[in-house]
Amino acid sequence: MKRAGMMALILVSLAAGFVGSFVKDVLFEPSVVDAQASGGTQLRIAILDLEEVARASDKFKDLKSEWELRQNELKKSNAAMQAEMEEKKAAMRRAQSTNDSEEVASLRVELAALEENIKATREVQKRFLAELLEHYQKGVIEHVLAVADEYCVKEGYHLVLQNYETSSQEGELFAGASYSERILNKPVLFSPGTKAKKNPFVVDITAQILAKVKKG
Repeated sequence: MKRAGMMALILVSLAAGFVGSFVKDVLFEPSVVDAQASGGTQLRIAILDLEEVARASDKFKDLKSEWELRQNELKKSNAAMQAEMEEKKAAMRRAQSTNDSEEVASLRVELAALEENIKATREVQKRFLAELLEHYQKGVIEHVLAVADEYCVKEGYHLVLQNYETSSQEGELFAGASYSERILNKPVLFSPGTKAKKNPFVVDITAQILAKVKKG
């Protein structure tokens, strides 16, 4: 080796706004010539498009269905409250047309209370959906990382770096980011020969992990 030195392996960021680590307790001596790990073992580096795998996983599909179901339930609830509001307004117009001051006064109180209830309910729903979305995102990513971890340990990889295509479409379970933000946070900018499978030190394992997180 031309130069010695020990450095800790790091796993950089998760895709599309998610930040996390996927660290192996393996130390190696870097070498430009032979890229050997400590003890003479060849360093094996994997790159994984976590976003692509997460979106294609059965876990994503299941949770996406649940997410849409919860949203539809809230929409129905909101529609019912709005329908009640419209009924009260119609009753108010009828009472005003007959100069029923007592009924008008009563309906004004009911309408004000209903408006406050709708406003408060929507705020609660907003917080609920944000927390639920975070829970679903975490569930998908943790599932995929567990599968990838098992695969990498079995195959003897020392380091996994995340990579992704900046042109990928955003999905409902993943928050978007601007093109520049995604580029600046992209862990792997260049890995010559990887796509053509001609790089002996860096292997794209996206296809292998995709096969493991999809049932069919």
